[in-house]
Amino acid sequence: MAQSTVYFATNRPPDGPADEVASYTTGIQPPSDSSGMIYGTAFVGGIDVAGNVQGTVGAITDISVGRFSPDAAGDLADAGRNLLVFIHGFDNSFSDALTRAAFNREWLSASKAEAADMSVVAFSWPSLGEVLDGPVLPDAYKRDQTMARLSGQHLMTFFANLEPILTAARAQGRKTYLLAHSMAILRCRARWKTGSCMATARPTCSTWRSWPPAIAAPTRSTSRSRRASAGCPGCRERS
Repeated sequence: MAQSTVYFATNRPPDGPADEVASYTTGIQPPSDSSGMIYGTAFVGGIDVAGNVQGTVGAITDISVGRFSPDAAGDLADAGRNLLVFIHGFDNSFSDALTRAAFNREWLSASKAEAADMSVVAFSWPSLGEVLDGPVLPDAYKRDQTMARLSGQHLMTFFANLEPILTAARAQGRKTYLLAHSMAILRCRARWKTGSCMATARPTCSTWRSWPPAIAAPTRSTSRSRRASAGCPGCRERS
């Protein structure tokens, strides 16, 4: 069983101790205010890629409000490997967001390609974590769409806080890959196309437009998915 470290940011306000997974439910920070977003580091254990087991979240540490802590930022900027940024889609609780980020990291690393052994950073927005049941879109799905839209400024603030970290990593020859799943792609595309966000949370084009728009990712069943690694056909890069 593998263990993985997930650096994260979330706009789910904790309703209990910030170092406990259960404290992060389905609420949202005020959409026009990103100052209260929680950043931290989670440790996920019991991951079994071959058995399609996502594992469970153990400890959550290094909690910081508004941005990554100096220790977390330093670890990411000087990780000695490429970076994977993961944004989940519909039907993901906070715990799901962290365990899927960890599973994706291990799934890619299992390719044995050196460039695919990456550090992972996750952004979790307040999905209800409920699955679809039937041909008609349920209230849970519609509610998640609303939450995804309301998370736009929070997502751009997360990107802006990552920018100096990624710039430092790039100076060491490292690359960054953005993996957005399902409903998260709608949110990313909308913010990316319009560039609409507060001036204090706007990343520069030179850093962000060099990201691949997508890379192949495992779903809950990996049997139909292709493993992606740097340089493979599943990875698209812009110069």
